[in-house]
Amino acid sequence: MSSLISALIAGGMTLLSSILVRRFASHLQSAEPYKLDGDSGTIRPDRWSGWIITVFGAILVLCAVALMIAEPDAFWIGAILFVIGALFAGCMFPSVTSLHALSWSKSCVDGASQMVLGTLGLQRATIAWPDVARSGTTFTMYWYLEAHDGRRVYWSYLYPGNAKFAAAIKNHRPDIEPPPMPSYVGTKLDGAQQKGRS
Repeated sequence: MSSLISALIAGGMTLLSSILVRRFASHLQSAEPYKLDGDSGTIRPDRWSGWIITVFGAILVLCAVALMIAEPDAFWIGAILFVIGALFAGCMFPSVTSLHALSWSKSCVDGASQMVLGTLGLQRATIAWPDVARSGTTFTMYWYLEAHDGRRVYWSYLYPGNAKFAAAIKNHRPDIEPPPMPSYVGTKLDGAQQKGRS
């Protein structure tokens, strides 16, 4: 019986995580950038959602430890929950800082340039608009612009104001198509991005 309860807890926590990400994605699509000044702007991860997911991950870690102590037969389920919670908290914590902000101007785009375990690392790069060779999406759904020399600048479709940056890409590099929105988020675009795609 206790294994069934443990499995239900694990399944419920995983389902809740998925629901949270989808809700945040649909809400953040219509949000404004952190800074927007004419042809320049900055987008960054939403701090509230970053803190919520970081705290959620920490709570999941604590629940996993409690489960492993209280139910030794459910050790592996607790261990899996521990890893999931640690990944959520560890990957989202840098998002509550300015480490993962992406900025653009008339001349260039600047942002995180490294992936570590499927999420953004600490290194940054600046790419001049004429040097952008292509755009793409990683397997963990981070988007990037890549320079001719292989340097990349990464960001997430979850950044508030992402549609404004997509419009800036189309404005500076009409030959580069911004990455497509994930199907579970929908295709809701603001007027600037719709104009860039037409």
